[in-house]
Amino acid sequence: MIISNIMSLIKTTDGIRVQDVEHQCGVAQGYFSRVDKKGTERKIPIGIIASVSDIFNVSIDDLVNKNLFYEQRMKELQDEMDRLRKEQDGRVNHS
Repeated sequence: MIISNIMSLIKTTDGIRVQDVEHQCGVAQGYFSRVDKKGTERKIPIGIIASVSDIFNVSIDDLVNKNLFYEQRMKELQDEMDRLRKEQDGRVNHS
């Protein structure tokens, strides 16, 4: 889950690439991909987890224990629903 969370954070953050995060964490380019391809996440050192936590301003607990992609997607859907409700309310009030 940690690698999928890292990848989700990268994908949803403008202007940051996987290799940028790897560099900031002090690991070789392709590290996250290699860890992900193992089929099971090997133990990722706490220093790397802490660095990712700092880069994205998320808690280590969230990074390790939550599905951040799911939570981000749910937030996006909620925002879209709120926008549509406001749009619909505007049409109703102008009728």
